[in-house]
Order: sequence, then structure tokens, then C-alpha cells
Amino acid sequence: MNGKVASIRDTLYDCTLQGFHQGYRDLIEVQTTDFDMEGNVAETTTYNADSSLVSINNFVYKDNVLFSSNGQMRIGEDNFTSTSELIAIENGIPRYKESNGTQQWTKEVKTTGKYRLEYSEGEYGYTKEETWADDDNNIIKTKYLLVNNEFKFLNGTNTLEKASAIKYDKDGNITETIYIENKDTIVTTYSHHQYDKYGNWTEERSESNGYFKKLTKRTIKYMED
Repeated sequence: MNGKVASIRDTLYDCTLQGFHQGYRDLIEVQTTDFDMEGNVAETTTYNADSSLVSINNFVYKDNVLFSSNGQMRIGEDNFTSTSELIAIENGIPRYKESNGTQQWTKEVKTTGKYRLEYSEGEYGYTKEETWADDDNNIIKTKYLLVNNEFKFLNGTNTLEKASAIKYDKDGNITETIYIENKDTIVTTYSHHQYDKYGNWTEERSESNGYFKKLTKRTIKYMED
């Protein structure tokens, strides 16, 4: 993004049935992201249309490396918490101890050039998350693998696989995502219609599989404002 960004507030609307006409849309949720002075994500929050909290996550950095994080998610009447803490850095590889309140696991983060691997292992099994970036550090491909020792997924196995591919325009704005989970594919196209004085978009329209339409209104605050 252009400029020194302090915070981003995205307001999402469902336009599937009404289209993108002004006034004909249903509010889905509001997402906010706050950044520190170094440009690292410091806090993320998600609210329902009725302003009730869905989730909140806080991140702490030391020497520009993620040191710890904690989160809370609300589903119905239940609250779920998560924590992550840096316990070691060996050969440049950060290692974290993480928990979701009922289970604990360790995670290693390896970065080689534009490739990043996050590997987590615990009593439940393990996960493997891979991302690839382009020369502008935009993520262009992801792969996710979860092997669970406790239960089977809807595909009848204890393995869940996901993958995505992402395309950008010359300004670094997302134009298309292809998301694959097992054998299901979702193709989402994006277009941008309004920009602020820094050249960052403030209105985005997306359409998934040619039908599901969403409108995102973005408010950006800058450090110098």
C-alpha cells in the first residue's frame, strides 16, 4: 500500500441479490486492522452487522519479529481463546508455543527468499502452511495441509488440503483468487472503483463463481493524518 498506514477499516456488504446499486445491499460485517510504527499488524477485529464482536487478535513484536499474540473468538454463546509465544530462535528459525485453550502445539516458521513454511505439531496431529510471494512481496500461491489424529473430515479421511492462487494488477491490487479445498473450487474476481489521494483503493467489488457478490468499503488512516 502507498503511504504510512496506521489503520484500515473494511465494511463488507452482501450484494448478491440486489447488485451493486447504492442503497441495495446488506451489511455483513466490519473488519479493522491496526498497524504499529514499523508497519506490522498490531490488532485485528471483526464485528457482526449488529456490532457484536466476532473476534479480536493482538500481536506484540520485538526487534520487528513476532514475539507473542493472543486472540478471542465468539461463536454463539461460547468464547474461544488462543495464544502464541516465541520460545526460541534457532539458526534464524523462530519457534512458538501455541494453545487454543484445550490443546497445545509448537510451530516453526522458516523463510527462504520468497517462500515461507509454517509447520505446527501437537497431540492432534500436524499442519503445514506454505506461501510463495512475488518480487513485490505479494502472496501469489498458498498450500495448506492438516492431518488430524482425532477425527475424520467430511471427505472421509483425517486429511484436509487447501490451496489458492492469487493474481494482481500493476498496482498490487488483487484481481482474482482461485481457492481449492479438496475437489471444490471457488473463483473470485475483484475490481476497484474508488481511490484516495495516496492511490489506495477505497471501494472494492468481488464476485465468486459468477454469483456471490460482495462490496467492500475501505477507510484508511495514515500516520501523517
